[in-house]
Amino acid sequence: MYEEVVVLNDSAKAGTLIIKIVKSPSLLNLENLYSAIRIDSPDSDRRFVLSEVLSPRFTGWLIFPLSPRVCLQRRFYMWGDSSVRVSFGINTRERPIGPFHLPPSSGEFEFTGALEKHTLYIYRENVDARRSAELHIIVFAVMPLATHWEQYWKPQLLAEVAGLKGMSNEV
Repeated sequence: MYEEVVVLNDSAKAGTLIIKIVKSPSLLNLENLYSAIRIDSPDSDRRFVLSEVLSPRFTGWLIFPLSPRVCLQRRFYMWGDSSVRVSFGINTRERPIGPFHLPPSSGEFEFTGALEKHTLYIYRENVDARRSAELHIIVFAVMPLATHWEQYWKPQLLAEVAGLKGMSNEV
């Protein structure tokens, strides 16, 4: 994670000085990664909007296969009637995240369990037995082609993570 630079001093009494320069990771800030992908491939900037009215006691899954793309974005916004509960499955619905009761106004949420999302599962439930309820979810996603992610972006990101693991306190 560092690069050695050897500086030779002309003075006979001084010897050799070794300086270690720590390289700073450029992509580990995910916002920088998202920006780089958007600049490289403007069509990877995608918007996902789900607005629906759920009938009383409605329950059901929505399944969104994202192939040939992969979704990297972690933040999303949701709101609606408090009688709606929502759970999310990332790449599987066997271990859903939630349930969450919707806030009455737009709230920001974050998927922290997985960077790569190949399939998104959304479980919606209206717990009110008498009235319909609204649900709104908006995601401003970074979705590069899965082949580009695997070939270019993921190896770079993993190399920087590995570099941080090996970084010492030496200066």
